[in-house]
Amino acid sequence: MTMTLLAAGENPLIPPRDEFGLPGWLWLFHLLLPFTFALHVIFMNFALGGSIIIPLLWALGWRGGRAELNEVTRAALRIMPIAISFTITTGVAVLLFVQVVYGQFFYTANILMGWHWLAILLYLMLGFYMTYAADRLMQSGRTGWGILVLVIVAGAFLTIAHVFNNNAILSLRPGQWNSVYDGTSGVHARDPMWTPRYLHSVIGSIAVTGLWIAALGRLTRTLSQAARRTAVTSGLWIVLIATAFQIFVGVWFFVSLESATQRAMFDFADPRAILWMLGAVAGVSSIGFIWHGIQRPDNARAVWLPIALIGFVVIGMSAGREAVRINVLSRVPGALYQPSDVRVQSGSLALFLVTLVIGLATVALMLRWVWASNRSSTAVTP
Repeated sequence: MTMTLLAAGENPLIPPRDEFGLPGWLWLFHLLLPFTFALHVIFMNFALGGSIIIPLLWALGWRGGRAELNEVTRAALRIMPIAISFTITTGVAVLLFVQVVYGQFFYTANILMGWHWLAILLYLMLGFYMTYAADRLMQSGRTGWGILVLVIVAGAFLTIAHVFNNNAILSLRPGQWNSVYDGTSGVHARDPMWTPRYLHSVIGSIAVTGLWIAALGRLTRTLSQAARRTAVTSGLWIVLIATAFQIFVGVWFFVSLESATQRAMFDFADPRAILWMLGAVAGVSSIGFIWHGIQRPDNARAVWLPIALIGFVVIGMSAGREAVRINVLSRVPGALYQPSDVRVQSGSLALFLVTLVIGLATVALMLRWVWASNRSSTAVTP
């Protein structure tokens, strides 16, 4: 039976679409999925990139005797648990939408990965609590041990990124499922875009972390003037270097896609492709503005203009991510929902939208409290 289905071009491991259909319009889910993913990325990138950058800055400040850099590192580390918490919270909506629209691919990829997927919770808990341990070690002056603990945090979060990257590619490559299922190829997807996609995620997280650090220098009043200037300058340098590398990795990632998908990314009839193209242009043009900001770190636009540009890049890349997924899966027979599959559940949609607005307002209020507490405190002289 299996060989007959494979000969007919069908994969017996792909479950059928939900017979109850979609509870809302297709355009709504294709809008909410990249929107919630972009929101998730803001915090997730600092959790991942911060676990890499903070120990590096801490080591530089420690070995170089730079008190202002140590001050910046301590402030950034205190934000890490908040970012991790918001990463988890905002990630729930993303997973829900992926399960609704692409559940038959998402769930199967999870099952094929087995304990690798289940271990995400262990890696997440390890990284979350180790962040608190690193902060405690920093406060007690045990710098070497603190850096070591943060290296463990970075390893845990890089592993989570590795698992999600593998899951995303396996979800797009049902043709590999049989070899994974029978154990002939292992649980890691063999695909040309595996490495550039992973590097694209990691380097992007470092760039966003640099923006967080630069914004910390502009917003907080608990740091000395020297530390605030150092935060802006060092943060923008991190953004500049990461963005430069990201351009090369992005080209590598694009070249690794099939020619049909490459052409689809330049489809001016697809709003997702248009956003992706504009995001790519914004990413390249941001280099000049970031360099200009480094020369004038005391100017407010030195921070806010790169944040606006990179923020738009995040939106464009989220839309492009969805465009790639739709294009690849459209070549799998019966993979995508059609307008005829929509069974609108008005009550559930209304409840979700109201909850989403309340949730976003709550997050904004909490961030405002954090900002207000930083601005009302007295500056500390190192």
